[in-house]
Amino acid sequence: MRILILANANSTHVLKWVAGLKAKGAVLAVYSLSPLESENQSYYQGVELRHGDTCLVDSSSFAKLNYFKRLPDLKRFIADFKPDILHAHYASSYGLLAAFSGFKNYVVSAWGSDVYAFPKSNPVNRAIIKKAFKKAAAVYSTSKDMARVIQKYTTKKPEIIPFGVDVERFKPSEKAKGPVTKFVTTKSHFPIYRIPEVVEAFRRVVELNQGLNIELYVAGDGPEFDRARVAAGACIDRAIHFTGRIHPDDMPAFLANKDVLINVPVSESFGVGILEASSAELAVIATRAGGIPEVLEDGKTGVLIPSSFTNELEKAIVDFAMNPDKILAYGKDGREFIKAHFDWNICLDMQWNSYQKLLGKGFE
Repeated sequence: MRILILANANSTHVLKWVAGLKAKGAVLAVYSLSPLESENQSYYQGVELRHGDTCLVDSSSFAKLNYFKRLPDLKRFIADFKPDILHAHYASSYGLLAAFSGFKNYVVSAWGSDVYAFPKSNPVNRAIIKKAFKKAAAVYSTSKDMARVIQKYTTKKPEIIPFGVDVERFKPSEKAKGPVTKFVTTKSHFPIYRIPEVVEAFRRVVELNQGLNIELYVAGDGPEFDRARVAAGACIDRAIHFTGRIHPDDMPAFLANKDVLINVPVSESFGVGILEASSAELAVIATRAGGIPEVLEDGKTGVLIPSSFTNELEKAIVDFAMNPDKILAYGKDGREFIKAHFDWNICLDMQWNSYQKLLGKGFE
């Protein structure tokens, strides 16, 4: 099977799909609007890759016009590679390119903000999303919640294929947990993920509960990084540690010796970070947003709090810190839940089987 992926070649999820589909025996090519980062070159051995010299991806509808500059090059790449499947990841950019590529019966995966936020901005953006889906042979969603949103823009019923997690890579440390309860947040520092608010809540817990032996590890970076550091106050580099961006290859080891993940976005299409943490036997505190309730069993693998979490986050932090047995139980149940429903191999098989079904039907 020859598969051409239209996607950002540096995306963690794309790197995972590339590795998985190669292992399935697919002949792969990737077309990326963004230049490849040197740290990701090893993933593309044996893959035909074409990428831009500068990043053209932009959220504004006017900037989408720049994508059409790449169409002639994409069409030549398609003609040279002769794919059986053209799979666009992210509807508002690569899905739009696929719709105008001239390739019959492409497929599109929506990822999140491309359908949750982008089409709400203006009628042009809505038209872009509808165009991306209109002639697609299949539309994929990572969650039931996102599938519901997708159907505002297409009559097609999306297939739900989650982003799975490699349970052999994401697993708990064999070392016994120490006396410190270690909390962690792994999201990038954008307003939607409310990292400064997490840091501020954690600082208040430390200040009001001197007897608790707790630490917060803040991974990632982004435009709100400085605000998050300010929110840490006197706790910075003591109870609150900023680690910077963790490379995907290093994330399993980073999570392995932590205890509780905090993931409290305003909106979330799915929740891969939660899957990774649960697989590593972390308990989870998360907001009841978007697709998150589909990847977390409230009261069993983690705790769901309202999106306007106010004091609920602080209460959940204190509760876990005072009940280490609960962390242990939630972590073990979380790993079993992930193994049963979101094992990467299960999700990879779902995507592979969908491809085979489409090819078997002749893309009718």
